[in-house]
Amino acid sequence: PALLYTPAEGMNIKRFISPTVGVISSIMSGERSQLDGCLQRIRNGNIRVVVFDMDQTAVAQHSRGRLERGEPLENYIQKATHAFLSLVPVLYNSEVGMSIATHSDEAEFGRQKDDGTIIQPETHILGGELAKAVLAHHFSREIAESFFVVAFNPRARKVTEKDKVKRFHMRQIQEHFGVDDPSQILFFDDTKHVVTDCNETCKVNAILVDETHGFRLTDLLENLR
Repeated sequence: PALLYTPAEGMNIKRFISPTVGVISSIMSGERSQLDGCLQRIRNGNIRVVVFDMDQTAVAQHSRGRLERGEPLENYIQKATHAFLSLVPVLYNSEVGMSIATHSDEAEFGRQKDDGTIIQPETHILGGELAKAVLAHHFSREIAESFFVVAFNPRARKVTEKDKVKRFHMRQIQEHFGVDDPSQILFFDDTKHVVTDCNETCKVNAILVDETHGFRLTDLLENLR
């Protein structure tokens, strides 16, 4: 099982062990300080839910709605960012809600790729199944299953204005966690217009991350005061 943070230990994280591959990630003193700072900012900001986009945020790669099973999937899973893997157990043990909000969507099955092949469930993985595969690989069952995953692509589903961008995602997350004030939702995404719309329309705390790196602890530390 993973060794998890508990609030009473005062950020005394020894290591985090991926239950699937047995990878040990030693948490050095500098990172302990960063994690402590992240948690303090979340508490000071009265944040109840932390939401991550998947592609190029929680995972430093884009699945592009056509990720193949097998080796491509394995490679994708391994690119979950270190910051994401480090912060999630801290949030879980501090009883902060967690969610994935992705445009990867099973509604895209049946679409034709540039080479003429059809994206189908037997050969490709999308949406909720992909998000859950990432979570199940890196975290204990309890942590993985605590995530609320919203996998919804407005273009694939041809929605009305109220569900465009990630408005549907934010509304579902707010309802699921019973959050009355949307500013209590902290959201990380790598797409500028998504972040802008979520801030201005959904009224959540949306923060832009660098798509070349994915989520980093400094994204939270430097932008949530």
